[in-house]
Amino acid sequence: MYGCRETNSGWPVCLFGCTVLKKENIVKHMKTKDHQKAVEASQLRRDMQAAKEVSINKSEAAVRCAMANVLFLAKEDLPSSMLPEMNKFRMYQGLSELADLCVDSRTSYEHSTSIDEFQDALSDVLEEDLLLKIKESSKFSLMIDERTDISVHQKMIIYIRILEKNNVDVVLPHTYFLSINSLYRADAESIYRKVVNTLGEKGIDITKLTGISTDGASVMVGNKSGVVNRLKADNPGLLATHCVAHRLALSCCSGADAIPFLVKVQEILNSVYKYFSLSPKNTAMLEAIQKMTPGQAGKFKEVFHTRWLSFHGSVEAMIQNFSSLVSVFLQEKSGKALSFYKPITCYKFLYVVHFLADVLQPLAVLSKSFRNRTSTLQR
Repeated sequence: MYGCRETNSGWPVCLFGCTVLKKENIVKHMKTKDHQKAVEASQLRRDMQAAKEVSINKSEAAVRCAMANVLFLAKEDLPSSMLPEMNKFRMYQGLSELADLCVDSRTSYEHSTSIDEFQDALSDVLEEDLLLKIKESSKFSLMIDERTDISVHQKMIIYIRILEKNNVDVVLPHTYFLSINSLYRADAESIYRKVVNTLGEKGIDITKLTGISTDGASVMVGNKSGVVNRLKADNPGLLATHCVAHRLALSCCSGADAIPFLVKVQEILNSVYKYFSLSPKNTAMLEAIQKMTPGQAGKFKEVFHTRWLSFHGSVEAMIQNFSSLVSVFLQEKSGKALSFYKPITCYKFLYVVHFLADVLQPLAVLSKSFRNRTSTLQR
């Protein structure tokens, strides 16, 4: 080697006194360094995998807690915008897992888009569980009703009643919400098609349909082309039921409309309700008098003709706050106030109102019992 000389030990030494390694020693040294790097890389991979699993577990725990909060808000009919504050409150209570939900200042999974995705995921899981129960049930029945929402769009709500076994293999009926759909028209053909299409889209066998309950409207139970008759054409053994709670309300409503003075009583109660609900001044005067009268602190209620049993709450409010009401009308001394004072202070009105309070109390209890989830009535 140029510039090197042999030493007694056999190692080549350069003219500057530096020891020069042999080729085989250099290769051996390089292999040792590569082995150390491989060991270190393997350890780094294991550490990275462990860190990844820990991070995933933390993220899953955080998302699980957030979804539980979203489900709670949905069940309690609370706005989704409450989720950020609810998460903060839960962390204040010691639920530290939610802290991992915030990746950075801009990614917190509390935006309305993330909440919608959480709700969609929860809805899909709940629907899959319900559809599995429906398929396991030998038969099922439906409860359908058509309604108009606050945006004046027609909707159809469907509930399903299936048979389930409990822990001791006893078969019991259970009712679940199935769907809510928009209706282009609320006629028999549109409702029938919507019911059939909804069952088909969810993979529910319509031949297992054994019963249907409606509100008794002509579009539902019409003799010629009602929804029930159209479904009976598909299932000849279908049993149709007029909702017993609707039947009770309709019978009370029809009976009251046949008595002219009862119609007048309803008008008086609604006029008194509007007199206070549409005027903060009149409401303030009523509350000031109620504070000086023990046991009188209620508000007047509206009577709905289609929900005639709401008459009970309106009658009770009239009786409870009668003396305060009379005082307001006497102090006001306006033409409108005096026009209310005369009819509500006559003997006939007071007699009928107290009579209705006695009659409507058991009817209200009966109506609520009919709407109980566990009630089972036979025709």
